[in-house]
Amino acid sequence: MFKIFAAFACVAMMARAGNLGGYEDEADYAGGTYEHHEIYSPQPYKFGYEIIDEYGNKQSRHEISDKQNIKKGSYSFTDAHGISRRVEYIADAHGFHATVHTNEPGTVSSHPANAHYIANPVTYSGGYEYGHHR
Repeated sequence: MFKIFAAFACVAMMARAGNLGGYEDEADYAGGTYEHHEIYSPQPYKFGYEIIDEYGNKQSRHEISDKQNIKKGSYSFTDAHGISRRVEYIADAHGFHATVHTNEPGTVSSHPANAHYIANPVTYSGGYEYGHHR
């Protein structure tokens, strides 16, 4: 008899608890208001920077944008050993088009998917060894 009473009491307590913080009724969300946001035409801008760190690595980025929202720019990196990559790009209604100038080892000139790679890899004689020092 006690088990039946305890089970009935638990069911009654759960029914009395009601909503314990879950999702509210859909009706609470249905009447939302729309707030109009003004759409502005593209604003021209221009920015750039150049950095040389204490190890001799160089980084730069430059970009301009016009009233038609066409962006033209470049970014580059040159490490202390002269390995470099420079990307010149245009981003417009037809997509992102890049030309990459690099002397990174293992690269070749190619033209995949709106990007032109112009590679002049540096060749080393001697140079770096990977692994333990001898």
